Amino acid sequence: MFRFTKIGKWWHKDKEIDILALNEKTKEILFAECKWQNKVNALKIAKELAEKTQYVQWHNNKRKETFAIFAKSFSKRINEYEGRKVYCFDLKDLENYWKIFKRKINSGVANLLYN
Repeated sequence: MFRFTKIGKWWHKDKEIDILALNEKTKEILFAECKWQNKVNALKIAKELAEKTQYVQWHNNKRKETFAIFAKSFSKRINEYEGRKVYCFDLKDLENYWKIFKRKINSGVANLLYN
């Protein structure tokens, strides 16, 4: 994962992406979808997300794209889709990351997210 300089949601007409984060210097961009459902098929979501990315007009053909999918649980996880890295996070993953985050806060680590 990369350090991003901007984050927000994105929409264009009838297309919407829940989270878009980017690094203007490195031209890396993260597209993320959040599905508050159980047994999410990450392959299906990645395909839908890939279709939406073509509408995001930012350094097209020069950017490095990464996907993230958040869900209650997954029926199918993937690590890659059409050359893009895909991160799948379910509730258990988020709980584990939260525990790590809290330990780092309690130990006084200054750079929490990148250590």
